[in-house]
Amino acid sequence: MITLSNSELAVTLTLDVVGYESPEASDNWLLLKVNLTQADKRFDRIDPALECIDIKRIHEWFSALSERRLPSSVRLWFTEPCLGLECYGHWDGRVRIAVNLACELRPPFLLRARDAGRDEWLDEELDGEEWSVWFDLTEDDFFNILAKLESYIQHYPARR
Repeated sequence: MITLSNSELAVTLTLDVVGYESPEASDNWLLLKVNLTQADKRFDRIDPALECIDIKRIHEWFSALSERRLPSSVRLWFTEPCLGLECYGHWDGRVRIAVNLACELRPPFLLRARDAGRDEWLDEELDGEEWSVWFDLTEDDFFNILAKLESYIQHYPARR
């Protein structure tokens, strides 16, 4: 399981590949389990959002970022447009990425942000159909993410 946290927005996102969509078939669709919490709100969903090759693409993308290199694409999308990844840059030893959730993986609630002038939550308007939140990743985060992606690649090889 990959866990990302944004303490400023009180968001925790976990992503986990939990199996093939059709265990007995020869297709390569994987079930992605998404758990997202923000303050008192929670969203859980399992969806066949990725193919086996996508896990390799995600690994290459995070590997480049962990080495402070530009990945092949700053924005990474997949056949099913439910999940997207985006790189915003790096500074102070951290890399900022955004995780975009859409379609079946889009939470039914608005992203909340703290009002800088008052200690209260404000609901952010969403641009378009995506639910997007940023995370600042450290070397430890990259180590854990890459190790988990390697595990997924081993456990869920392409079947055709």
